[in-house]
Amino acid sequence: MRGSVKLLAGLVGENIQGSLSSQIHEQEAAALGLELTYRIIDLAQPKRNQVFLESVLLVAESLGFSGLNITHPYKEDAVKIMDTLSEDAKNIGSVNTIVFREEKRHGDNTDWSAFSDDFQANLPGAPFNHVAIIGTGGAGRAIAYAMLKMGTKELRLFDIVRHKAQSLADHLKKKFPGKSVFVSADPESALHGTDGFIQATPVGMTEMPGIPVDTKLIHSSMWVSDIVYFPLETVLLKEAKRRGCRVIGGGGMVVRQAAASFRQFFQVEPDVDRMLKRFLEA
Repeated sequence: MRGSVKLLAGLVGENIQGSLSSQIHEQEAAALGLELTYRIIDLAQPKRNQVFLESVLLVAESLGFSGLNITHPYKEDAVKIMDTLSEDAKNIGSVNTIVFREEKRHGDNTDWSAFSDDFQANLPGAPFNHVAIIGTGGAGRAIAYAMLKMGTKELRLFDIVRHKAQSLADHLKKKFPGKSVFVSADPESALHGTDGFIQATPVGMTEMPGIPVDTKLIHSSMWVSDIVYFPLETVLLKEAKRRGCRVIGGGGMVVRQAAASFRQFFQVEPDVDRMLKRFLEA
């Protein structure tokens, strides 16, 4: 594979022109002696119906892509059009990594392990018995799964689309019997008395500025995680730091999930520390 085969991979989502995924993947490939083109496939430019995802996969397979990363808002849709799913993807109900091999589509979810690894690396010793998650889309689903796998005893979910949060709560209760998973009526009740909370919506991205919770709910006794990585330090994280909270941004998660996807796409071992260093420099 080294130095001879030109590799193709990419990212599918909406409003992702600012993504650094191409840089993350292509720089690591070059460091390993691989020639990779990583394409950003933005289905909001021009705007496409969500059923267009199937067409994108067909074209990518025909062009010889090794695989695709999937991001908002297609992670749950992708589950329905896979030939096989990893146990993690089945349990989470969303896919962020698709590998094309032997004329089959294999769907996996590397978001949950990436979040778990980054949390433990950047918030060592932080309590997480009682945790709230704001946003229950594809990323929120993976993070909820990660927290329960890590040992969270009580998980509170909030989403402006209540039935999405309820569906996830019902799903997780079956996968994690004995754990308390429930839907909160509003962000205030979700955050009250928690060890920390995770912001898992697109709010805070450069294209969607803002904070999804009232800043009065943020107290120094809690840690705050924001999965948004563009910008690297969101307004939410700046406010949380000002209030004395330990914080973690989305950069580490996006790099670690990229490394896990890279490993599956090309069947070579990436250097995660090198990828993190380059991402932070960028």
